[in-house]
Amino acid sequence: MGLSFEYFQNPASNPTLVILHGGPALPFYTKSLAKKLSEKYPVIDVCFRSRIHTQSPPPFDMKTHRSDLLHLLTTEIEQKNKKCILIGHSFGGLMAASFVSRNPQLPIESLILICPAPADTPSREIFMRHVEAKWSCDQKERRQYILREMRDPEAPRATLWNEYWKLLAPTYFFDPSLADQIRWADWDFEAFDECLKSAGAELQEQSFILRPHSFDKPVLIVGAENDPCPIDSNYRWIQSHFAKTKLLTLKECGHFPWLEAQTKAQEFYSLLLDLLEQKNT
Repeated sequence: MGLSFEYFQNPASNPTLVILHGGPALPFYTKSLAKKLSEKYPVIDVCFRSRIHTQSPPPFDMKTHRSDLLHLLTTEIEQKNKKCILIGHSFGGLMAASFVSRNPQLPIESLILICPAPADTPSREIFMRHVEAKWSCDQKERRQYILREMRDPEAPRATLWNEYWKLLAPTYFFDPSLADQIRWADWDFEAFDECLKSAGAELQEQSFILRPHSFDKPVLIVGAENDPCPIDSNYRWIQSHFAKTKLLTLKECGHFPWLEAQTKAQEFYSLLLDLLEQKNT
């Protein structure tokens, strides 16, 4: 078994929206986004392969994730004579960018990258500084303790990873208290670790996004002012790989715009639906 997905059908002739979660190996938080968008569009909400969430065997590297996604889009989009738009959040945005650089032949109308994760070294360093600036001394000490414990092969690593996520999650929100209201899935640390290591190797080899590639459709980035993932440096890195890149920024908003306060979530949905309408006319 590879990836799994939930299909929200809609009789409209609009392109199918394929939502790619971040994490990686931290899925399901995109379901409310998929449900909302399915009011006007058919939507496929993807859950990438992992031991926990799809009961899949390794490998969990980038090559395998791209292969899983290729199978999905070939069988559910291309072979059914449909068109699609990839909507990638966080690391899912980077996954989408890596994928289309290798598969420009597929009927993908555009990419919409929501708060893409940092890829290049400067962006990753800025991200970590932003996160640490939001932590208290006690939280920083707890993080160091968790990281030390993870080096022990006998340590309860699943428990430790989930505790680490509880430390990290509030830093992603404009209102940190909202992080406690989300029912996060267990973080499959082994699948996460393997995927990030393979992504790091590809980035070092400069093969994460292929050059040259012939994907010439729009790449739209929705950034957030209070996201620890740095907007400007992320945008510059993606823009260096895709000619038709555009950035739009939400103020007073964090990494999960649709999970923020109701007024901010509504602003995000209005922006996203406007972008989709432009792509569908």
